[in-house]
Amino acid sequence: MNTQRASFMVTALIALATGATGCADARADSKPAALPLVAVRVVPVERLALERPLRATGRLGQKHSLSLSFKNGGTLRALLVQEGAMVKKGERLAIVDPTEIAAQVAQARASVEKADRDQARIDRLHATAVVAQSDTDNAHTASDIAHATLAAALYNQAASVLVAPEDGRIDKRLVEVGEQVGPGSPIYAMSGSAAGLVARVGVVDRDLIGLSLGDPAHVELDALPGRVFPASVSEIAHVPSLTSGTYEVELRVSAADAPLVAGMTTKVEIIRKVGPALPVVPLASLIDADGSHAALYALAPTTGGLTVQKVPIEIAYFAGDRVAVQSGLSGSEQILSEGASFVEPGRLVKPVEATEVADAHR
Repeated sequence: MNTQRASFMVTALIALATGATGCADARADSKPAALPLVAVRVVPVERLALERPLRATGRLGQKHSLSLSFKNGGTLRALLVQEGAMVKKGERLAIVDPTEIAAQVAQARASVEKADRDQARIDRLHATAVVAQSDTDNAHTASDIAHATLAAALYNQAASVLVAPEDGRIDKRLVEVGEQVGPGSPIYAMSGSAAGLVARVGVVDRDLIGLSLGDPAHVELDALPGRVFPASVSEIAHVPSLTSGTYEVELRVSAADAPLVAGMTTKVEIIRKVGPALPVVPLASLIDADGSHAALYALAPTTGGLTVQKVPIEIAYFAGDRVAVQSGLSGSEQILSEGASFVEPGRLVKPVEATEVADAHR
């Protein structure tokens, strides 16, 4: 019994050893399967000076936004126009009570009359050598002062009537009849039409780069879909707004034949001047984009074929579906524009046409 069991165990061990040897030989004869080439689309890096259109939204308005007030205070006697009224230059808009200024004018006229009589009397006496030359000079000076006082009083009397400084529209009435108004207190808010229409937009600091006075632009309005109005940059703020933190840019709009009204919403595209030539890549080639930093894959030849390497870049600006690169590229690279999500550094790739990339990754 023991002899049979020992014989059986020896036979089993021999069989196991033979099987293990066969498996080892099979593994030794097999080789790892080569990974298939990844189909990618490759484009050369271009060095170009791209146009950099700046797009923003804002509102239409008159170039002149005026706050109209009286030079001297008083009780508001009359408001002659209402909100929304179109007015002409020189048209009367409001009047303050003229009683006080009329009294000042009467007093100044009386002073002039007295000064003129005194001067005439002193001149007659001076002709007969009765008075000194200094008395004559003082009489002339007093007359001059009286006439100047009258001129000032007449000017203030005229300023008691508020008139339109130019053609335009009354946007807002800020007081009511019977109120006591002080010098410089706003009576009306007015949009003057003498200087034409402008569009005002706010831009962030990075968009100011390359923006200059006179840059051409196009303006579209929601109220007039399909129409595009030519414009140009007329003013650029040098300090940001305290409320929004953006810089106001003003554009003069050419729209003589259009029914434009201040307050309309505008969409503006400004064509900034072309900057220096920089390496340019497709927007779709970027990976790991974070603000002004990103990366892309560039072809790298090896002994086994073509692979890719990850190249970090710094973005200068975006221009539609293209990206200008500030640093990271020399301009001679071949980069992946499609298929980047299917590769990794070291993996062999095969440059193909765009349609082949789509078919290979389905």
